[in-house]
Amino acid sequence: MAMKILATLISVLALTACSSVGPVAPTNARTSAAATQNVAVIDGTARHYYQPPGAASVAGRRAFESLACDLGAGPLSQPWLNGGYPARGQELFIPDAIGTRLPDGSRHDGFFRCVESAPDLSGAEIAVFVGPAGSDAAAARATPFRFAKSMAGRSVQILVLP
Repeated sequence: MAMKILATLISVLALTACSSVGPVAPTNARTSAAATQNVAVIDGTARHYYQPPGAASVAGRRAFESLACDLGAGPLSQPWLNGGYPARGQELFIPDAIGTRLPDGSRHDGFFRCVESAPDLSGAEIAVFVGPAGSDAAAARATPFRFAKSMAGRSVQILVLP
């Protein structure tokens, strides 16, 4: 786990401009077995979302690991990844999440997955799933990520892994 995070951080440092794409060393076995890969670095915004009482669960959605992303399905959709959209299941890396202490006492490794879309997401806007909550205020208290405390969205660097 530590080597995966270190390799990804080295990749981040090798990239200089937002929305740039360039070859970097592979970050881990999950992302590529090739000698090089392209990582898109996006300056986006992040917020949180939650599962209200009585709402249906979404398959594959896990608290503090899952994201809602603009997958091109909503009325506000705007291409944000090389003129297009990430795929459902796309792995993203958020450096600001590394080391964040989660409610179970573990530390976050910075890796997330786009598991669903939301009609109010537009472009490089993501929402971190925080699990079941009775209200937005409760969800804001539940999220350990500073960049996702607000529903208004805060600036965050997002690395889109191949």
